[in-house]
Amino acid sequence: MSGRGYKKPTTVEGRAFESISDACRHYGKNYDHVRRLVNTGMTLEEALKSKKKALSVQIPAPFSSIAALARAAGISDSTARNRLLNGWTKAQLFGKAPPPRRKKRKGEAFTLYGKSHTSIRSAISYYGANMQTVFRLKKQGKSLDEIFARYPLAQCDKLIFESKKR
Repeated sequence: MSGRGYKKPTTVEGRAFESISDACRHYGKNYDHVRRLVNTGMTLEEALKSKKKALSVQIPAPFSSIAALARAAGISDSTARNRLLNGWTKAQLFGKAPPPRRKKRKGEAFTLYGKSHTSIRSAISYYGANMQTVFRLKKQGKSLDEIFARYPLAQCDKLIFESKKR
C-alpha cells in the first residue's frame, strides 16, 4: 500500500476524523505545521490547539513565491526563506548590498587562580585544555575551578595562588 491517499483515522477531543489532515482542516491549522509540532514532542491535540503560528515570510515584489525569488537570486529556497526571516532586504539577497552585520559576542572576563582571562577560550588556550571537554563540562554544571583543576599548569597556578593568600 503506498503512502499516497492513505487515511489514518484519528480522534481529537472525542471527535472522530478520517485523517490528521481532516482534523487540521477542521481546526484551521496547516498540516505541515501541526506535523512539525507533533515531531517536536507535542501530542496531536496539543498541536491542534496550539497558539504557535507558523513563521510567515513577506515576499518582496515582483516575485510570486520564495522559489521564484530564490531562483532569481541563485540561492536555495531554504536559504532565501531563512535570510528573509532574519531581516535581509531584497538588495542584500541579490548581493547589491552587504549582508546585515552579525553581533559579535564577547566573552566575559574572569579571574582563575589569580590570573585574569578575557574569556573562557583564552583560559582554554592558556592552560592547554580541550575546548570541547571544557564546554561540555560547563554545560553539565561544573564550575571553572573544577574544570581547569585537571590541567597541570592550572594546578601550579592554584598552588602559587593559595600560597600567596597565606
